[in-house]
Amino acid sequence: MGQPGEHDHLVAQAGHPPAGELTAREREVMGLVADRMSNGEISDALSISRRTVESHVSSLLRKFAVTHRHDLVAAQERRPETR
Repeated sequence: MGQPGEHDHLVAQAGHPPAGELTAREREVMGLVADRMSNGEISDALSISRRTVESHVSSLLRKFAVTHRHDLVAAQERRPETR
């Protein structure tokens, strides 16, 4: 274990990955998740498979360090680039 506070900078960044860390498709999927669309609706809108949508959503959840879609929406709303 490290010193207390050693990783505070990582905690401060949780939920706010730099825009460059999201692919163009992840940004598209994020926007549709923010519009409260289901994976099936996103699949239809982007003409990609549901499994591909699930993969993008999982990647977004990991990058934003959240576990639920509604947390993803909240994290996206907090991003400086979206204001």
